Amino acid sequence: HIDYFILDEADEMLDMGFIEDIEAIFGKANPESRILLFSATMPPPILKIAAAFMGDYEIVEEEERPEEPILTEQIYWFVRESEKIEALVRMIDISPDFYGLVFTQTKADADAVSRLLDERGYEAAALHGDIPQSQREKILAHFRSKKTRILVATDVAARGIDIEGLTHVVNYALPFDGPTYVHRIGRTGRAGAKGLAFTLVRPEERRKLEFLKQFVRKAIKGEMRAQPIPSVEEVLNAKRERLFAELEQSVAGTFADTHGADASASVLTAKAREPFAGAAEKLCDGRDAKTVLAAVLSSFLGEKLNPARYGNITPYKAPKASGRSGTNAPRAARAGFQRDGSRQGGFSDGNQMRLYVGLGRKDGFNARDIADYFSSLLNIPQRLVDRIDVGPSFSLVSLPHKAARDILERSRRDKSLPHMHIDVKEGRKDSFGGGIAKGAKAFFKRKKGF
Repeated sequence: HIDYFILDEADEMLDMGFIEDIEAIFGKANPESRILLFSATMPPPILKIAAAFMGDYEIVEEEERPEEPILTEQIYWFVRESEKIEALVRMIDISPDFYGLVFTQTKADADAVSRLLDERGYEAAALHGDIPQSQREKILAHFRSKKTRILVATDVAARGIDIEGLTHVVNYALPFDGPTYVHRIGRTGRAGAKGLAFTLVRPEERRKLEFLKQFVRKAIKGEMRAQPIPSVEEVLNAKRERLFAELEQSVAGTFADTHGADASASVLTAKAREPFAGAAEKLCDGRDAKTVLAAVLSSFLGEKLNPARYGNITPYKAPKASGRSGTNAPRAARAGFQRDGSRQGGFSDGNQMRLYVGLGRKDGFNARDIADYFSSLLNIPQRLVDRIDVGPSFSLVSLPHKAARDILERSRRDKSLPHMHIDVKEGRKDSFGGGIAKGAKAFFKRKKGF
């Protein structure tokens, strides 16, 4: 009974394996409906759908425009997961006028980061898939008017947000792939204005970072640069100069001589000062005026410039390059990795569940990265992330039953997580010779409602 049938991001849906669903919907839809299909690319399967279901259709292409130079400066800091919030706070406070988006991988992370910032007195809000539409509109209205200056969001929730004047985009966690990163940082540095993109990288994500840097060089001719995290003293100096400059400007405006059209403003300023004149005289009675002013400044600005507001961040030193032999080899072996980077088996099929995960080498993941990813996501030891096989675009991994059920449920609800499903093929080999191909087949021919 529909009058309009609109299919957006058609090529993305094909990549995710929704071709059968799309065909099923087309097959049931009103044949007289107006059909609009949007796609960044037009691969043969999409043209096949158009020919089969759209009848006499027209292709409307966007005219190619010369690419604008990327004005976004890209910086990354190495920081441990537990110290990321401290790094973020320093980044905000050392920036002249922070107004930006902070991207997290999960809804839970968005809520947690927003709450921690709010507790420290920052104007922050979270935006993710669990936020009702009415609340989402209020959050965005406050952000656009700069009543809220920090928006912590997942990738899915941030789609469709087009806000001018952002000074910063922060990757609180590394994105899953290069295109996601480029899409994130493209939200700042627009219309000839410069922007800053900060990425917080855990030390164990160095390999994934290298993949991302290579992609950025090829895709947007950009360069991600490492930078040391500023010390508390550096942050406080920058913050002190900014606060005092604002105060000096305000005081200068109060004493400025105004004429003509601005005379009324001068009168209002004088009236605004009047109630405080008596209090100032009383405070300065028998005291040095500079000492009194310093005490007032300390009373009102002291907390903002208190070093105790900031926690410690452990300095990071990049490891020296070494071969396969030496100190790194026993350490890798103790972690359960073989020389080829795959995980040694340690749990029987009866104790664990085998999963297909939509992360692979093209996303910058190897076996160690996969183990670390699930260890962090599920808060379980890396040794419980077992029998990892990494392919070009996806992986197979074994997890304890309870953890596997938990992450499957979370992946269905949280679209920022990669696609996952149970690898149900029996009797297959856990190798790229048969297991990966069959795993892919199971992905594209999944059960209805899975």
